[in-house]
Amino acid sequence: MKRCIRILAVVDLAGSLLLAGCPVPPSDDCELTAFALAGVTGTIDQGSVAVTVPWGTDVVSLAAVFATTGVSASIGSTILESGVTPCDYTDPVTLTVLAEDGSAKDYTVTVTLPDAYEPNETLNGYQSLGTVFETATEQQWTATISPTVDRDFYWFMAEEDGGLGFPLESELFTLTVRLVPPQAPHARNYDLYLFADGGGVLEQSTTLGSAEEIVVFAWDGTVGIDDSQSFRLEVRGVDGAFTCSPYTLYADLVETIN
Repeated sequence: MKRCIRILAVVDLAGSLLLAGCPVPPSDDCELTAFALAGVTGTIDQGSVAVTVPWGTDVVSLAAVFATTGVSASIGSTILESGVTPCDYTDPVTLTVLAEDGSAKDYTVTVTLPDAYEPNETLNGYQSLGTVFETATEQQWTATISPTVDRDFYWFMAEEDGGLGFPLESELFTLTVRLVPPQAPHARNYDLYLFADGGGVLEQSTTLGSAEEIVVFAWDGTVGIDDSQSFRLEVRGVDGAFTCSPYTLYADLVETIN
């Protein structure tokens, strides 16, 4: 019995020595498994990565938080450390993941900033649309509403620009603001509110569903003086849907003589 045990022990030792003489080949695995910038998780699809960062993010110097199955990741000659190494993502960049065996896989990383009007969540965070003149044709701006229950606020001036007003007659000004929603399949329900600058709601749209929203506001001008008023708009998505599709705002100022 003792002799049998010794033989088994020798066999086990020989097997161990044989395995030790066969090293495991280096892995060729080099996948990018996770990627995020500015707290936003990117979408990885084959050899591309897409990330839409919050409006106002400085994309010139961002450190990505990422994970790979390889031994390193780099952009150009810069070796990346997750959450530490800043890079410039102004234009698409090529991120390379290196495997143990020296093979590599490239990913094109594209970083997008939302529309320049996004986001402005309060009346104090409004974006300027400029001036609506009464001698001009209907003016147009395009913007997007993106996160759920987001609200966009805008400021603009409505101004008489035909020289001094009539010396003996007052004028009546009518301001019309329209919102044309995105086309299907991205159509959603919007609400449009017109505020006096620094004041309360003057008018609001009442259209239900994803149809065009319109507000109309009229006020009396003064005798012999050029008139102007400043306003703020609120665009609110009310259906809880998510879309980055553009809606279009139109504004028109018309003057009539009393």
